[in-house]
Amino acid sequence: MESMENITNDLRNSENPNFESQTEIKKQKFQIVNQVGIIYAIGIAFLSQVANVYFFLFTKFFPNFSKTNKSDTLLLGTLIVNQIFGSLLMFILTKFIKKLTIKKYIYGCKKFVINLFINSGLLYFGSLIGYIIQILFVKLFNSKNQTKDIVKDVLTKNSNIFLQILVICITAPIAEEFIYRKLLIDRLAIFSKSLAIFSSGIMFGIFHNNIHQFFGAMILGWALAYAYVETGNLIIPIIYHMLENSLTTLLALTIPEKINDSSINTKIYNVIYLFRLIGAFVGIILLIVYRKKIKVTGEDNRSNDKWKFFKSYGMWIFIFEGFLLFFILHIGELLI
Repeated sequence: MESMENITNDLRNSENPNFESQTEIKKQKFQIVNQVGIIYAIGIAFLSQVANVYFFLFTKFFPNFSKTNKSDTLLLGTLIVNQIFGSLLMFILTKFIKKLTIKKYIYGCKKFVINLFINSGLLYFGSLIGYIIQILFVKLFNSKNQTKDIVKDVLTKNSNIFLQILVICITAPIAEEFIYRKLLIDRLAIFSKSLAIFSSGIMFGIFHNNIHQFFGAMILGWALAYAYVETGNLIIPIIYHMLENSLTTLLALTIPEKINDSSINTKIYNVIYLFRLIGAFVGIILLIVYRKKIKVTGEDNRSNDKWKFFKSYGMWIFIFEGFLLFFILHIGELLI
């Protein structure tokens, strides 16, 4: 890894050893933003094709298992393709893009707990927005179907609980934080940490490829990216991510099958959901109280650097590809 000073010197010397213009240096740094957008677009497109090959081969060689264990098949595909192969692929694709050393700072217990509640509040708020927009979207197309939500497909009581815990609660947070925080932010932070945080959230939301999860993932992605930028420690957002996914898994596995169900599962679900609701409410209150203290260290927080995400043709390629994949996977269902 390199320091910002070394990267700036490399960029200055690579084009013209005589020029000192900060504007020219910033233009060269912005090219890294374009490179990252294109590389991630290529990576996601390739992974989608690998996923198709996986499901084709899996259903061909294990027809009975894939037919009777749809959720387990999806979980295994997520583990093998998106998490293991995806992490390796994105590491290779981004290896030759310059990266910045994110300085490490001490993250006290008090700050950790406060941000944990804030993250919960942001995720709940974002998921609520996504749920409302999904309902409006479905009604707009006069469809009886909901858009596909992989969480509903894999978090079922018929699926192997150990596989769910492994893929959803453990490996997913590690792989996704590595790809959408570590690899992504270390490169985009060369231009601006604010841009890196902003990009990480949007790209993480698009990666989930459905309306319901997009807003929650995007807003949570901003919070996780901020935690990584401010600590320089990937373990912090991984822990946050694991806790959120574990809570989601518990809710999904204990959700009552009937409205008036009075089983022990329903009681557990109600307790967990109440805990989640209280945590989200406390998180929003804490966000309001501490909002003025949420600043990106080492940057002018009045800067408009983050909005340059929308001036990057590389990022627009990633966005376009995300909408295209969404269209391919979901629009047909909505029109039925």
